[in-house]
Amino acid sequence: MAHYVKPQVLCIDELGYLPIDKFGADCLFQIISHRYERSATLITTNRVYKQWPAIFNNDAVLTSALLDRLLHHAQTVVIEEEATAPRIRSSFDALAALTTAHPQFIILLCFWHQRRQHFETG
Repeated sequence: MAHYVKPQVLCIDELGYLPIDKFGADCLFQIISHRYERSATLITTNRVYKQWPAIFNNDAVLTSALLDRLLHHAQTVVIEEEATAPRIRSSFDALAALTTAHPQFIILLCFWHQRRQHFETG
């Protein structure tokens, strides 16, 4: 676990692409909890917050606790138009530089390629 807790910036790409089992969800929660208010974390996903329990084995309690920690200092960036690889890379690099300057600031980066929907935590 120290391998994921130590970095100044941790990038978790495509959260929700594959479902996470109970053990994996518990491990990710522990990593986020250890990093909370200590180090920056970037997460990319195309799932709105309401869909996050499905990512974490339908564990609404764990999902709620995870979102509580993530969203406390989060900046949600919504990219709605089709994004090309170089464009995504430059956005990701800029956000990584920002989080290095502000280590307690967690940024949640969401790529969204469907019609505009509001991100909700409920």
